[in-house]
Amino acid sequence: MTASNIRVIHILRLDALDWLKSVYLAKRTGIYVGKAYPEGISVRIPVRNAVARLRSKELIDASLGTLNQSNPY
Repeated sequence: MTASNIRVIHILRLDALDWLKSVYLAKRTGIYVGKAYPEGISVRIPVRNAVARLRSKELIDASLGTLNQSNPY
């Protein structure tokens, strides 16, 4: 497996704008877990890609949200 085959899914943030910022900041900085993003870094969020990402996130969130009905954890 190469690095290009690895995908990271950010699903922990509920606020759409915070989630999008986190996705693009992580990609730009390479920081995915355990560290804060450096101050002063800005990112460009392309609208068309952002809308597609939000739709995918909503589907994943909805699917994961149904797990509490069948799984006590």
